[in-house]
Amino acid sequence: TIALGRWGAAFIRKNLLHNIFRLPIIIRFGKHRFPVEAMVDTGNQLKDPISRKPVIIVEYEVLKKVLPEKVCAVFEDHQEPDLEKLVSLLANSPLAARIHLIPFTSIGRSRGMLLGLRPDEVIVVTNERPIKLKGVIMGIYQKRLSAEGSYRALLHPEVLQSAF
Repeated sequence: TIALGRWGAAFIRKNLLHNIFRLPIIIRFGKHRFPVEAMVDTGNQLKDPISRKPVIIVEYEVLKKVLPEKVCAVFEDHQEPDLEKLVSLLANSPLAARIHLIPFTSIGRSRGMLLGLRPDEVIVVTNERPIKLKGVIMGIYQKRLSAEGSYRALLHPEVLQSAF
């Protein structure tokens, strides 16, 4: 019975928590639609400093199809992306009006900045119905968020509050 209890607890942790904290979302930029598995990150408190809108962190690889080639080259340089260069490259593109700069603090880093873009909409896919959200900001993260690739975006908890 002890082994069954330990196995049962591990099973619940792995499967139940996976379903509670992960949701499929669809990010839409014009004709481009990016289905992504997202994890609700209660530690994500990022907000756009001007609009105060919540920020969803998304891997660069997910959004690279909507970015100009020169912007992709900066992200793929394998160094910390030069935000000044990214903003100047995007300034004359169709994405110029969607640019946001998001300051952040994380473990081991006291002052960082993420390039943010505002998509046309984000659709949170639930069992009941899809929920369309407008006005959220995508913070573009250069690396992988999950080592095993099980999620590629981190949802701000307020995004879910507005969805339900």
